[in-house]
Amino acid sequence: LEFRRVLFRSSRTHFQASDGAYSGKTVDAAVALAQVLGARTGRPVTPVFVETHEPDLIPHLLGGKGDLVANLLVTFERDDQVAFAPPIRTGIRELVVTPERQPIVSLEDVGTRTIYVREGSDHHASLIRLNQQLRKIDRPPARIELALPPITDEDLVERVHNGHVPATLVDDYVFERWRGAFPNTAANPDITVSQDGILAWATRKDAAKLGAFLKEFFTTHKLAF
Repeated sequence: LEFRRVLFRSSRTHFQASDGAYSGKTVDAAVALAQVLGARTGRPVTPVFVETHEPDLIPHLLGGKGDLVANLLVTFERDDQVAFAPPIRTGIRELVVTPERQPIVSLEDVGTRTIYVREGSDHHASLIRLNQQLRKIDRPPARIELALPPITDEDLVERVHNGHVPATLVDDYVFERWRGAFPNTAANPDITVSQDGILAWATRKDAAKLGAFLKEFFTTHKLAF
């Protein structure tokens, strides 16, 4: 039973690096995991953080380039591919973030907007699904503009705040975490592109011992996400 490499996508909420020091929710969880595992095995465990483009998280995990994936949105398709730990957050809603004076007033209103999202992200997939629904009811789709790595969701919220982009799509807890820093933004909590999202860590299905350890850890350790 061992792990070292934690695959993660860039996020100012979950992972930050400054002067060689790491911080954020991903770091907190990985360090706690390592401490528990080290105490159990009698061997020190030092996590190695591997920043990975979001569409590559599962392929790289399955290809042996990492041992764990941090903060992965649970879907039926992914549940067939990887072994998820108990969730770290549930009930996640995707919100459209706009300038404070141009709030979203309805889901159809999303179709009149230009929305920037990270290429290949879960938010990108959500907007594609929403546009399909809007077309079915003869409503104009949203115009999707893609932001390339290493830009983060938080970077896009900041760009909305500064007036550099007209709108973006983020998870509700991320918006709440950063709205104080970017007060020129707004998000209507009653207008969601998706809801009831679940975030969890994951490993390979053939790593049965590690999967059992993750299940035990995330069941007994209630980290503040």
